[in-house]
Amino acid sequence: MKDPWGFGGNDDRRRGRGSASGDTIRDLLPTFLIVAAIVGGLAAVGWLLGEAFGVFDSAEDGLYAGFLIALLIFLGGGLMVRGRHRIGGILKSILAWSAIGLVAVAGYAYRHELTMVWQRIAGELSPGAAVYGERSLTVRASGSGAFFLDVFLNGRPARMLVDTGATGVALSPADAVAAGLDVGRLRYTVPVQTADGAALAAHAVLDSIQVGGLNFRNQRALVLRQGQISLLGVTVLRRFRSFEISGDRLTLRW
Repeated sequence: MKDPWGFGGNDDRRRGRGSASGDTIRDLLPTFLIVAAIVGGLAAVGWLLGEAFGVFDSAEDGLYAGFLIALLIFLGGGLMVRGRHRIGGILKSILAWSAIGLVAVAGYAYRHELTMVWQRIAGELSPGAAVYGERSLTVRASGSGAFFLDVFLNGRPARMLVDTGATGVALSPADAVAAGLDVGRLRYTVPVQTADGAALAAHAVLDSIQVGGLNFRNQRALVLRQGQISLLGVTVLRRFRSFEISGDRLTLRW
């Protein structure tokens, strides 16, 4: 019987001595594809059950459950194949897969903590990448000392400069177009003062603006006739439970 999980032991190695390395890679490729398909398929099914059908508490829980089921399948398959070999091989398989299972269970149990660790690392490497906590987010200042937040304007991603000196929301022409606003039909009659000097802007209304865990509907905004950066002012920040700047960290809580 051919070993589907690569547990062929000495027999496989003896047969492989007379073959070229390219043949060995070609022989193993179907096994890798099968493993990837099973793991990816079960993870996707778990995610779908959590996201669309509410079987799990969240899509993330379903994703982890899919990975754990895949590990159990491989463990069972490995033991069935090992059953045709010596008891020592069976014990090695049990120990190896038990270790893998413990690592997977530990990763599942501490998934939220690991996610926060990864977000913190990403925040250090990429200023503006949010580190999410318990109903909060924190971003680190850029090299120039400014704070940038990744938001969603009418469901479209955008990066905005946090400006505590600005009253409301001001959009660059590019971000306004991306959010679905018809900038060509706006009336630019509002004088504003920007970092580049005096400019004109137009009144507009965003169906939604999502910042962190809050989603604001029918948000008034100004669309700048010129400019590269969109501004997020205090009218939005004050709708959070609190916002705080401490050193090079900006924290929003809701």
